Amino acid sequence: SSWGERVVLRKLAIVNGVARADFSIELNGHSGGAEQVAQIRQQIEATLRQFRTVSDVLITVNGQPALLEP
Repeated sequence: SSWGERVVLRKLAIVNGVARADFSIELNGHSGGAEQVAQIRQQIEATLRQFRTVSDVLITVNGQPALLEP
């Protein structure tokens, strides 16, 4: 199975326009390079920005900044 099948969205909250998405540790366990990291982040952001109340996205892993953060 791929790493993506094991990733769990632990919590999602939208406060003051910021979507805070907290994922399980497996999100940091991919084997791709910087390009794949950028694609994963873009996919998460694009999904969350579909909601008109979301102006920014913060991605965390177990409550800590994700490796996906710029």
